[in-house]
Amino acid sequence: MLKNGIRIKKSGLSLRQVRNFSFQLPSISTLDQVKAANSDYDGLFKNSTVKQIWYERGQHLLDGLNQTMEDHGLDKTGTDLQTIITGLISKPQLYGVYSYSASLYTLQFFLESLKPNNTSEISTPTADTLLKTPALNEYTNVPTNPVLVDWINQLFGSIDEFRTLLLNSARGIKGDGYVWLVAKLTVSGKTENTKYIYKELSVTNTYNAGVVDDGLRSGQVTKLKGQKQARLDNLRKRADELSQLEGSSTQNTELQAEIAQLEDDINLKELGTVEEAEDITVYANKKLVPLLAIDASPRNYLLDYGVFGKNKYLDNLWESIDWDVVAKRMPPRSKQFFSID
Repeated sequence: MLKNGIRIKKSGLSLRQVRNFSFQLPSISTLDQVKAANSDYDGLFKNSTVKQIWYERGQHLLDGLNQTMEDHGLDKTGTDLQTIITGLISKPQLYGVYSYSASLYTLQFFLESLKPNNTSEISTPTADTLLKTPALNEYTNVPTNPVLVDWINQLFGSIDEFRTLLLNSARGIKGDGYVWLVAKLTVSGKTENTKYIYKELSVTNTYNAGVVDDGLRSGQVTKLKGQKQARLDNLRKRADELSQLEGSSTQNTELQAEIAQLEDDINLKELGTVEEAEDITVYANKKLVPLLAIDASPRNYLLDYGVFGKNKYLDNLWESIDWDVVAKRMPPRSKQFFSID
């Protein structure tokens, strides 16, 4: 049976049976090799940090996910993290399940985007290096896939400019958050011959348990409109009741003004407001496909780089990006640039 967008355990299914289907910590081969060799993650993390970031925090998120799903009677069979995230984004009563699943998904996506590198050193900044202005060309790790390189150059100007934007976006995050490189999907037309065109790249930030998926935000817009409609229906009902009572003309006049304003907000009589047109363009006709995630959270750099080590961590992180993985995540690209009629 389906409930809240994901499966609910059937009556008679015992607690032991539900636990048998618990999620397991995903295997990330590079991290598993570091753990098996008891070595550092070259150029980025010490061994102890790898254990804390993935094997301890990842397991904590996993345990929380399994427990909260069990507490709410949600069956974990036949589903995955993305299904859970999409199904629960608009269900605040199940926020705990959503938060654990989203946090685990983004952490895994980030770590799978990386590889060890031999060009960076793990070191805490000194007084001499804290105020050093980094040169743009002080990096060696660049994408080699010709389609990805051309796409970046066309949308950002150059690899230098793209790197600066990406890392500055990460530097601007205070607290827990991710920076994403995403491909934007644009819908061309709305017929049976609809074509899905990926023509743009963009850099965007998310915070805490946020994920990159415009489909989720589209659902939130739809939910908000539904809430406004429900409120309007209640106001109209109340106005009808007041119209039958003597001495309620003033109150009813105020209520009618509120109804008129709400009608304007949800645009029942017009073709559409500017805000609604933007909602359609931004959400309904587009989808973001994540290609790369950078975790800018303090927990990732405090242990190895110190309180003032965020810049050094991000420089090393750039050198550890696995551009082959990023290229494999790319959707088909169109060089056509046109607007939606």
